[in-house]
Amino acid sequence: MTACICHRSVPSGWTRNFKLIDHRYFYHLDNGSGQHTCGLVRDAVAEQLLEWNLNFADTDFLNSLAEYIDNQSVTGFLIEYAVLSSIQSNGLAIFADLKTSMEVKLFNGVSDINMDIVDRPVLYRPRKYNFKAIDGLIVLIKSGKLKDARKTLSIYPLQITLTPATHRPSREQFFEEYGKWITDISKFDVKVEFLWITPICRQIRNYRAEPKQHWPKHKERYIPFLQIDEGIWEKYEDASGRLPKDKAAQRKLLPNPGITKAPATEEPATEEPATEEPATEEPATEEPAPQNPTPEGATEARATKGAQAAPAVPKGTTRGKGARGGAAMAQAAPAVPKGATRGKGARGGAAMAQAAPAVSARAERARARAAKS
Repeated sequence: MTACICHRSVPSGWTRNFKLIDHRYFYHLDNGSGQHTCGLVRDAVAEQLLEWNLNFADTDFLNSLAEYIDNQSVTGFLIEYAVLSSIQSNGLAIFADLKTSMEVKLFNGVSDINMDIVDRPVLYRPRKYNFKAIDGLIVLIKSGKLKDARKTLSIYPLQITLTPATHRPSREQFFEEYGKWITDISKFDVKVEFLWITPICRQIRNYRAEPKQHWPKHKERYIPFLQIDEGIWEKYEDASGRLPKDKAAQRKLLPNPGITKAPATEEPATEEPATEEPATEEPATEEPAPQNPTPEGATEARATKGAQAAPAVPKGTTRGKGARGGAAMAQAAPAVPKGATRGKGARGGAAMAQAAPAVSARAERARARAAKS
C-alpha cells in the first residue's frame, strides 16, 4: 500500500497479501511502479499509515515529486504528509517547547483534546470532511513553575500549502469555528498562534482580540519548508525547478491576504543579528608632491585638492592638520602686516596667504616721487 501511494516499486512477495488489497483503487504498472486511482482512498490510507508512525519524511516518499510537480493536487498531498510526518518525528525546531517528537491523535472536535496530557506536545490530525480550515493542531499544556500557578495552554493550528496567497482564508475559518471555544477557556492561560507552512514565506503578524467575534488575541506565523525539514525543502526545490518563475507564480508565494479588516502588526520572523555601526571612511585624497623640500624636523600638513603647495616651513615650525574639505590655518603663522590680504582657500576653507613684505615696491616709488617734489 505504501508503494502505491508513494508511486514506488511494489516489493516482491506482495501476492501473499493479495486479498488485503482493494484492486479497484490500488494497482501496479508493468514496470512495477505502484499506483492509485482515487485521491480519497489515497488520503485514507496515508492517514492510517501516519497514525502507525510511518515516517514519510525519512523514506523515498518524495522521490516521485519531480514527476508530479506540475500536478498541484499530488504535489500538495506528498508535501503535506512529509511535513506532518516530520513534525511527528522531530517536532518544530523554531519553538523551544516543541523540539520533540509528538504523539498523533485523531481530532473530530474539541472534546477529543486531552487536557490531562501535560508538558508534552500532541499533534491532533483532523479529518478532512470535519476540518477544512487546518491540516493539524498542536496542543501543549505546561504546568506552572509555582505550586498554585495556572497552567498554560498553547494552541498551534497549522495549514500546509504551496500557494499561500491564493489559499482559502484558513485562519479566519478556524477562528470562526473555534474562536468562542478558545475564548471561553477559563482554567488556563491561553496562547494561540496560527501557523502557515509554505515553500519560502517568512512573516509574523500580531492580532488583537476581537470580543464581538469571540476571537482571541493571537499570532499568525509563516514558516518555510527549510525550517521544518531540510530534506523536504531540498526535494521540493529540486523538483520545482520545472515550474514557471514569472511574477504571477511568485505572487502566489506571498502571505495569505485573509478576509478580515482587523489591523495586524508585523515583526521579524527570525531574530536579527546584532549589527555594529559601520565605520565611515573619509574619502582618500592624494597629496601633491611638495615643490620645496621640507627641512628636517618639520611636519607636513594634509594636502587638499586644489590647494597650492605651501612654502618650505622653517625648522621648528609645525603645520596644523587640515579640516575636512579645506586647508586649515597653519600653526604659528606669522602676523599679517597692515595692508596684507588673506587669500581664499580651496573648498570651503580660508587658506592663509603668504605674508606680504613690510614695504612693497609700489610704496617705495610713491615715497621717491614725494621726496623729489
